[in-house]
Amino acid sequence: MTSVTVVFPREIKNIVVDIQTGRLTKLALQVLVDGNEPSGLLRDYFSKKRPGKTYRKIVAGLIFFLLRNKKALFLAVSPDLKGLGCETVIRGVLELTVFRTLSADLSLFSRNANIVKQDLQLKKIENSPLQTTKSLSFSKSYPKWIVSYFLLNDGLKRTLQLLDDSFRPNYICLRANSIKIKCPTLIKKLREKGIECSSSNNIPDCIYVRTEKKISELSLFKSGEFEIQDFGSQLIVKALNVKKHSTIVDFCAGAGGKSLAIGSLMRNTGVVYSFDISKNKIDKLKIRLARSGLKNIYPVLLSGLNDKRLNGFHLKASKVLVDAPCTCSGTFRHNPHLKWKVSNMLLKELTKRQGEILEKASYLCSQGGTLMYATCSLFKDENERVIENFLKSNTEFFVQPLDNSYVKNLLEELKESVFIDKLGGVTLFDPRISKYGFYFINLTKKC
Repeated sequence: MTSVTVVFPREIKNIVVDIQTGRLTKLALQVLVDGNEPSGLLRDYFSKKRPGKTYRKIVAGLIFFLLRNKKALFLAVSPDLKGLGCETVIRGVLELTVFRTLSADLSLFSRNANIVKQDLQLKKIENSPLQTTKSLSFSKSYPKWIVSYFLLNDGLKRTLQLLDDSFRPNYICLRANSIKIKCPTLIKKLREKGIECSSSNNIPDCIYVRTEKKISELSLFKSGEFEIQDFGSQLIVKALNVKKHSTIVDFCAGAGGKSLAIGSLMRNTGVVYSFDISKNKIDKLKIRLARSGLKNIYPVLLSGLNDKRLNGFHLKASKVLVDAPCTCSGTFRHNPHLKWKVSNMLLKELTKRQGEILEKASYLCSQGGTLMYATCSLFKDENERVIENFLKSNTEFFVQPLDNSYVKNLLEELKESVFIDKLGGVTLFDPRISKYGFYFINLTKKC
């Protein structure tokens, strides 16, 4: 369990007061009940109080710490607060979080005589040697069904890796837009602006940035010289192995990060059709496209899988990318609220939908063409089992080995960071190089 590193006595005292008077307690309750990404609630909270930057940073850290370690924290305070109201329990959890991560000054916690005992209990929970489903659920602070799922499908060793939250990336990944600028030149310009950055050892246009500055406000971003795109997302585009003058379909394009990377790799030749059913995402893609300098991307807003316009693309695409909607379990480390929102029922609904999307997208793939399936999920049901079911009913497709020399060498370089399943699908899960976890597999349609 990691801690908030910024320590400022005055701000900490203010925070403890806000917990005890109920202001911060109500925010925490909203975050836990709401279940959505907490940034919106934090913005509302800060807009009313209008605090300084340090206070905002500490409070945001506390809220995310609470989401990451909720189960262990609640268990640690429960013996002393059993039978009391919800707000009282949450106040106790927040005070324990402050005590653990910011200050052990007991004078700040005069209303909580049990704070030291609770902290010792928390340490006992964190360091439990037991590796049962129940014990891991508390020590790693995950829903019991997720722990049970990983143990059943991945075994104990890999489960411990998937649940480990001890390292959280403090970087942002950028992709240099090679249509407009070379990566070394972009790095030089970023450093001139006082931004710490370095190039990836594996993907030429990938840059790691560590800064508190808002990257999207830089003129370099506004002029389209780079995009914000995680390493894993860039790896998927590389593994697609696109060629110039190709016809590509990005079937679930979203806001178009992968479409833009594909268009750039094709050096503005060929055509990329970017499909999505969300008008908001297509609108965002159009904004990104306008600053990119690319002319080979065509955003298409679909009404759904039965949109008649899809008939015109039958067998037309040499490569089809399906980055399917999923549980986003590969992002739990960065988005801890999601692990409390995802359910077994949602997982089943999504796997059904993923199969339907993959089936429809396969109609667009030309003979001898590539159908790539990808998710940002770590659940096998959303990955290799979707592919197994698809291959059973679509015998004209087979798994395409990732034997392109560049991709093969790249995966060899990443062998400590990737897991290749029995079908040949690749799961990337290494926060040292990629903020999020991803899965991808290439299928080929027989000629």
